[in-house]
Amino acid sequence: MNVQQLHARLQEIIDEGNGDMTIFVQAMTGGVRGSSHAVIEDVFYGFDWDKGKALIKTTETLLGAAYAEKRREAARKAGERDAKRNTKAT
Repeated sequence: MNVQQLHARLQEIIDEGNGDMTIFVQAMTGGVRGSSHAVIEDVFYGFDWDKGKALIKTTETLLGAAYAEKRREAARKAGERDAKRNTKAT
């Protein structure tokens, strides 16, 4: 979907009387309790490597809470390992 198509679809939603709705992005998390969503925080034009792209920023990760927690835990453990290595090296 390009910017013009997005604008046209949003205009249809507005014309149907739903212009005050909050926009969400669906996150495919594999959960069974309904679908997961994240609120759109901003839409902006990319620069540098993202030049030529319209980007949507969400208020939270689209990875799913369980996967995001797993990544945070892995990063925490990696930090602890690095700290131990640094302590042994000194």
